[in-house]
Amino acid sequence: MKKTVLAALLLTTTIAGSGRAATYGDTEQAFEDCQLYLERSRELTVDESIRANSCVNFVIGAWDMGEYLSWRDVFQGKEPPFCPPEEEIGVMTPINIFVSYVADHPEKMDHRLAMVLEWSFQNAYPCTDGYYLKLAN
Repeated sequence: MKKTVLAALLLTTTIAGSGRAATYGDTEQAFEDCQLYLERSRELTVDESIRANSCVNFVIGAWDMGEYLSWRDVFQGKEPPFCPPEEEIGVMTPINIFVSYVADHPEKMDHRLAMVLEWSFQNAYPCTDGYYLKLAN
């Protein structure tokens, strides 16, 4: 856990001067940046690394907030936007979910990034009756 927090702080420090994370809203740009993050076949340039890290920070931040709001809704008896798994999923999973969803639904590129992230998480982790029954036990 300490290593994860340290890595997040280092990434945030790296991105702070770029202004990119604060201006995300463009799904297409985030999609491209996340693809850079997932690219392992070559070394990224400094600009590409900043863009890739910006994707990580934004998507993981959205996942963390969405996960919190989903659990809060479940325990308040409301229907959550998506039903996250109980086990930790790591950094790569939300990024892969987002990139795969946009690749499968390119028509969503025109929508706000926050909406597309929520839809991608809903698609990957839909809420089912079985999910709620498992929580009740």
